[in-house]
Amino acid sequence: MEFSLEFSKRMIEAAECLKCDNLTGGKPEAERAILYLCLISCEISIKALLEKAGYNVIPDIKNVSHSFKKLIKLLCTCDFKEGTIDGTAARLLSISATLTPQQCPTTVGHVLSFEETSASIYPNQIRYGEIVSHYPASLMLECAIAVHKWASEHIEMIKRKES
Repeated sequence: MEFSLEFSKRMIEAAECLKCDNLTGGKPEAERAILYLCLISCEISIKALLEKAGYNVIPDIKNVSHSFKKLIKLLCTCDFKEGTIDGTAARLLSISATLTPQQCPTTVGHVLSFEETSASIYPNQIRYGEIVSHYPASLMLECAIAVHKWASEHIEMIKRKES
């Protein structure tokens, strides 16, 4: 496969290492790096699901580039079968992505819809520029972990919907 859940997992591990190192320093550059690694992880996990579901790497998956809006649209065209239960891959979007009880409850789908807000555009505005406007890196880390976990649990049973 072109897209690897193992690579996605390594991006999460790297982000977790930076988060641990950042606890004492609080450097904005570390927050930016964590955010970037988490977004890469989410992107790769979703692309791995799409590839396994039967989408072609070229043109279907690579043509959406880094657009989470387009990735989510494709993901919503996939189903999975778990034992006797049929489901839609859109269930991934309903997973909770809240860090602490003090935060407003949110979902993976809401967090990954950042393109529809005034958030910095991934990947370029996360990599470059002085100011990054996005969800907190710690929330994105939780989101990346949730996406990777769901993808790992469902990748063998995902398929593209019949047209």
